[in-house]
Amino acid sequence: MANFYFQSFGEYRTLLEMFNLTAEEVQGIHNGIIYSVTDEKGNKVGGLQIVVIR
Repeated sequence: MANFYFQSFGEYRTLLEMFNLTAEEVQGIHNGIIYSVTDEKGNKVGGLQIVVIR
């Protein structure tokens, strides 16, 4: 995804939905993104989450 540019975080999330993934932006003591696997309806499944701290 290094070659893609997005106008908003929403656009990025829309692209991820095509691959049954979602991303949540986290702001607070640590800023980052939490990625989760989703089912066909967009519900999070399983316990796998990937946290990327900026």
